Amino acid sequence: MQDLWTRAALVLLSAGSWWVAEEAADGRGLILSAGWCVVACLFCFGDPAAGAEQRQRSGVGRGWMDAGVLLLVVGHVVSTWHVFQVQGDRRAAVNLTLEWCGLLGAWLVLSRFCVTGRGAAVLLELVAAIAVGQACLGTAQHHFVYASNAEWYRERREILDAWSGGGAGGGAGAGLRSDVSYAQVQQILTEFRELQIPLEGSGRVLWENRALYSQEPIGTFALANTLAGLLAAGLLIMAGRMMGRLRSGGARLSALEWVRLVLPVLICGYCLVLTKSRSAWLGVVFGGVVLAVGGAGWGRTSRLAGRLAGVCVAGLCGLLLAGAVLVRNGSLDSAVLAEAPRSLQFRLMYWTGAVRMLREQPWTGAGPGNFRESYMPWKADESSEEIRDPHNLLLDAWSSSGVMGLAGLLLLLGAAVRQFAVGGESVLVPGVAAGVWSSRRSAGVLWRVLLLAFVLDTGWEWLSLESLAEKWLEVLLLGGMLFVSGRTVQPGPLDRLAGLSGLCGLSVHLLAAGGFEMPAVMLVMLVCLGVVCGGSFSEAGESVLVAAGAGVGAWSRRCAGAGFLVLAALIVWLGAVPALRLKALLGAAEQQSGQGNPAAALRLLDEAERADRLAVRPHQQRVELLAERLLTECAVRSGAGAGGAEPEPVLDPSERARFQELLENCEAACQRLIEADIRSPAGYLYRGRCRGAVGRILADLPLQQQSCEDYDQVLRRYRGKAALWAEFAESLWLVGELDRAIQAAGRALALQRVNERWGHQEQLLGPAVLKRLEQLTASASNGF
Repeated sequence: MQDLWTRAALVLLSAGSWWVAEEAADGRGLILSAGWCVVACLFCFGDPAAGAEQRQRSGVGRGWMDAGVLLLVVGHVVSTWHVFQVQGDRRAAVNLTLEWCGLLGAWLVLSRFCVTGRGAAVLLELVAAIAVGQACLGTAQHHFVYASNAEWYRERREILDAWSGGGAGGGAGAGLRSDVSYAQVQQILTEFRELQIPLEGSGRVLWENRALYSQEPIGTFALANTLAGLLAAGLLIMAGRMMGRLRSGGARLSALEWVRLVLPVLICGYCLVLTKSRSAWLGVVFGGVVLAVGGAGWGRTSRLAGRLAGVCVAGLCGLLLAGAVLVRNGSLDSAVLAEAPRSLQFRLMYWTGAVRMLREQPWTGAGPGNFRESYMPWKADESSEEIRDPHNLLLDAWSSSGVMGLAGLLLLLGAAVRQFAVGGESVLVPGVAAGVWSSRRSAGVLWRVLLLAFVLDTGWEWLSLESLAEKWLEVLLLGGMLFVSGRTVQPGPLDRLAGLSGLCGLSVHLLAAGGFEMPAVMLVMLVCLGVVCGGSFSEAGESVLVAAGAGVGAWSRRCAGAGFLVLAALIVWLGAVPALRLKALLGAAEQQSGQGNPAAALRLLDEAERADRLAVRPHQQRVELLAERLLTECAVRSGAGAGGAEPEPVLDPSERARFQELLENCEAACQRLIEADIRSPAGYLYRGRCRGAVGRILADLPLQQQSCEDYDQVLRRYRGKAALWAEFAESLWLVGELDRAIQAAGRALALQRVNERWGHQEQLLGPAVLKRLEQLTASASNGF
């Protein structure tokens, strides 16, 4: 049984580090959370040393760390209750709370795994192997994949632009359009919808800036910062393990062994430089200081320094050479460092707005997955990004799990530092049988674990209807297998220091980046915490614990095991199953909508709403579908773009009834969207636009006034977008509220100047809108 849960834990740790961690709020990784609860159940029922080990570690302060993790989970539960009370995004809150229930099971298993030096060494080697694999994938993305993807996009965008433009002006555009079929255009549009590529507007500008000009690797994640955090922790762990290997002395290292030690560090360091994550670089520097200070605190310092001198010089030369190559080919430039003060300015704006928001709801925070909607009313005008988290570990914990979660995080980190300070150096007992596995067997298990995790990950993506077109590239994730192949996984004298340096580096990085609600990032942090608090028992101590623990605390272990089994069932029932059904139904609805079959799409959305009554996305997709249809018909009826003349009102009773029916359907859908997440401005925005458009073509003044009320609700929730103020100003002008219209126009122009000064190109208003706003403001001085 013990061998079963240890292997399962290693597989889950590997697979959990490969999926898109930023999508945790959508429930994509909940099956892994259920797996962690099942493994925790196996541990509680199958480990006879659990009771003795718990009593042993409680005497040295590890009970405080258990209390910290438990406070984080309870804080999420309380904050989720608050989200239900205020009618926020309940699905995101439930999913993230269930993720933290899985992390509770992961902590129980990982902390138990680290009781012996052998277990700690296995986990450190696995995290390092995962980091090496991600670095291999990220390097390939930077040098090969992004250029190919950019070319793929440019070819298809040129076809779409030529088709929509009709080849105006003749020349190459007209020639290109003549060679393109309607079926080919539809195929491209389908591909763009599947990949969620915006076709027009500011969304297209943002996407093209990222796809065509951003070369930062992301690995299997969605953000370069997430990959950078994993690489920083892995790099520091490998450096600490290498220091321990050199410090332990023994036989002289061969050339191949030197390559196996240094090459993975260089690969991770190179990819970390490519991410351009300054916070991760700072974290590595801080973690390196921890390694240097901690390593100098023990004996044989001069001998260790002598051996490390050559390694440090070689590593520094390698990084300088890599930096010179990157500067020469344009992958790295002076702007990376020159933009650091600007990036810090934005971080300060994020933190200031987050603190102002948290002052309004300090005890519960915004709730898991509900930060963006709560933060938007407090967002600074100078920061254009609609962030999903406050980019700060402490504020993120406070926002997601309230004061209780913040206290749990501080207790967890404080207990870890104290435990390291009083725990001393890892104890090595040569010649004693090693825990669960021998060193050679440990290395063999690790590469088999990586291979099995990759197969399971691929199979799960296939079952989840994910595209496997580029899955072949992720074979590079198995590059970590080469790192562990043929190695001996021996507990090192500096393993706990390596875990502490990885924890410090990752924590410093997370003080300026998101990651608290990303399970992959938190798993790495839990491994480091477990290593810091474990690994201080001798390998012979395992058998002592087993003998002492037989029959001790059997009832409490069984109760905990039953609790984790219930948690696993709840995670599957409340999270994993609805997430899978919702994904399938929304994908099918989007496909039907793209094929011009809105009736079938609406039926699928009805089914999606019944499948998951907490989800916001089905309501939003329905609103977008109905509103787009209504606004298109209103634009056609009003003759938009035909000289800007005021449209003739609709007088035909049957046509008026048809528009009123369409509006009623939109209003009902918008109301359901508002009820699904009352803090989001989306429902009010779509309803205001639809009421305003129908009110204009029907000459219905009360309907246009209701549109202005909706816009007022939108701008209470999102007051920093110039385009929304411009729409509001026009709506107020049409209903005769001239003073408010002029004020709104002035606010839009002020935001335009801010965006120009800060370089937010995607937020700039068009020339026609600016001209209209200037006319409105000028009317004030003319006495109108």
